[in-house]
Amino acid sequence: MPTYYVKPDSKNEFPDKSVSPVLEQSDGLRAVNVTLTSVQYFTRYWWMYRLMDNGRVEAPGNLPSLDIDYLTGLIDKQSETIENLKDIAAQLGGAQATAAVDLDSVKTAASELGGQFAEFMVANATNKE
Repeated sequence: MPTYYVKPDSKNEFPDKSVSPVLEQSDGLRAVNVTLTSVQYFTRYWWMYRLMDNGRVEAPGNLPSLDIDYLTGLIDKQSETIENLKDIAAQLGGAQATAAVDLDSVKTAASELGGQFAEFMVANATNKE
């Protein structure tokens, strides 16, 4: 069972949100035991808990669902993935535009070369006569 150090008030509550639980002892903090199944809740919503006489903390009945936090985390990760894919798509779009310009350059060069080859053939045919 993990031990956290907290600063309760005279009612054994944690109204001061600026003093969050820590894992190391410090002046003015009191050791509390948190069950393994409650660690995730306690570390997120510690100010809603109450300190019991036995050194454990008691959760109120109205803690938010961690399922919502989990889904919010998934949405954040998916949003980040979407932004990364947008960046990649923009980079690929730029590469495609560059390739199109390069292809046009090749077509132009081929046309010029074809014209030069035709002139050479005409000139060569004229010289043979």
